[in-house]
Amino acid sequence: MSFALPASMGLTDILSLAIAAILVNNYILVQFLGCCSFFGVSKKTDTALGMGMAGIFVFAHGSTRE
Repeated sequence: MSFALPASMGLTDILSLAIAAILVNNYILVQFLGCCSFFGVSKKTDTALGMGMAGIFVFAHGSTRE
């Protein structure tokens, strides 16, 4: 079985699709990065509080739409 690319897809299209699939749309990588920051600051109360406030700030500003 062979796979033929459409004639309109160039090398840059293929590379951008691969990068998007690996870095942007990778659910497991996103979950892993979220856990890393949680485990890194959850041992001390003051750093956990700072990370929690930063998360609230990002979520609040990310959820507002113009």
